[in-house]
Amino acid sequence: MFTAFPKDVTGLRFCILDCRCIYYQRVFNNGNLDPQIGMYRDAEDGLCEICLARTKTWENRVIDENVAYNSKFQIETV
Repeated sequence: MFTAFPKDVTGLRFCILDCRCIYYQRVFNNGNLDPQIGMYRDAEDGLCEICLARTKTWENRVIDENVAYNSKFQIETV
């Protein structure tokens, strides 16, 4: 998943909403979050009427939050 993002991105923050939509943001090397937020919803579920209505902010509907980090390590033997 990280190959699609520039090298300055070290993680992705996922917010799962009560309507089963997922909002995500890139996490940069310095820990800052990208101000641009993406949204994912399974195509089989169709459009989300709750998100389209925007009667509540999405932040108030978060039921779970996760951050996935791109990490690497190297093992050297002597």
